[in-house]
Amino acid sequence: MSRYALDNADAVARRRLLALEAVFDPGTFRVLAEAGVAAGAHCLEIGAGAGSVAGWLAERVGPVGSVLATDIDPRFLGPLAGAHPNLTVARHDIAADPLPDGRFDLIHARLVLEHLPARETALAAMVAALAPGGRLVVEAIDFSTERPDPSSSLATIAAFAKLHDARTRLLADAGFDLAYARGLARRLRAVGLTDVSAEGRTATWWGGPEGGPL
Repeated sequence: MSRYALDNADAVARRRLLALEAVFDPGTFRVLAEAGVAAGAHCLEIGAGAGSVAGWLAERVGPVGSVLATDIDPRFLGPLAGAHPNLTVARHDIAADPLPDGRFDLIHARLVLEHLPARETALAAMVAALAPGGRLVVEAIDFSTERPDPSSSLATIAAFAKLHDARTRLLADAGFDLAYARGLARRLRAVGLTDVSAEGRTATWWGGPEGGPL
């Protein structure tokens, strides 16, 4: 199946994207800084969502550099382009639409490839779009390690299991690869990339209306 399970047209989409930014941006910015994003670089942000990473990249590369921020539904990205003259927003499907070969010094995708049935095609397109010596940074999520605090009440543990099962079925029915993150480094090597490294990050959450990452 090719239906995207978490559509940007959903009423809660922007709230969901902002929550993801709050959780993942600090780690993403650190990894991108370590990857050597510098002034004058030309960057591609795939699945830009609400735009925090694309905006960070635009500030980082400066007026001589450029950022292309893409999404299959870029409805939340319009204000970002107006705030950054070196940033361009485009509606683009990485699994189907072409990219210019050999152009980008850095390409970043976060929580994108695991959603795509044609994820291997998309990954190959990213690699082809890298300039010589360019870097590809891919972040994926592994829900299989998600567990409740064992000291939680039986009711809380049961509620967590119900939620986890429902989300797993929703994503799997839409073509989400639940194990994609585990094999990501191997896949990057398989498409010919060198100097491949990988790291894992964890976050602790609490429930209730004010729930969020610790």
